[in-house]
Amino acid sequence: MNACFADFRRWYEVPEHREKTVIMYLTKRKFRKVLIFNLLFALLATVACDPAPTGTDTTSKEDIRLKFRFFNNCQPIKLLIDVSLGKENRVNLTETELRNFIESRLRSARIPIELNESGKSTRIADHLYAGVNIVGISFTKKLEFNKVLEDPLSSTYGTAMTWETGTFGHFGFSDSVEENKALILSGFQNHLDEFITEYLRANQKYCE
Repeated sequence: MNACFADFRRWYEVPEHREKTVIMYLTKRKFRKVLIFNLLFALLATVACDPAPTGTDTTSKEDIRLKFRFFNNCQPIKLLIDVSLGKENRVNLTETELRNFIESRLRSARIPIELNESGKSTRIADHLYAGVNIVGISFTKKLEFNKVLEDPLSSTYGTAMTWETGTFGHFGFSDSVEENKALILSGFQNHLDEFITEYLRANQKYCE
């Protein structure tokens, strides 16, 4: 060790060698400074440019939830209508009238409906269910969107509800079947507006 140190000392005492050593040391120091600066700059740029993790996760979850509930590539959907008027028949409303009302709203929003010549769907497909149930002076309205989903274990397909809305109400003391029908249809108007808004958010570019 002493012999090696002595050799280095003799080498370092030569002015030319000493000058090279100082230059190499300074060069290494400069390189280290540049490297540290670049690393800090890259870190700051990443923090400044990347969105906050919480916001990103929230947006992603909302988008996934929206697509799961409504996205179907704007493929034709079928309608299932169920009207139960009860014994007193307080509402002059038929399934055909409710179907036509809903079809008109969907077509005006450019949402395709799958029908055959008889007016009924011929295949398993995403469907919109509209139901009315009247008991005495009370009623319930329900609107559901059901999508075709695949069971990955059995590779079979079926439909399942992914979105729903509805209301419960009563007719009061009104005996006018037309007024009561208008009350039911106005409620479905609000439900359809909600469905169309969300459906088009998920499928807008495919429905144009």
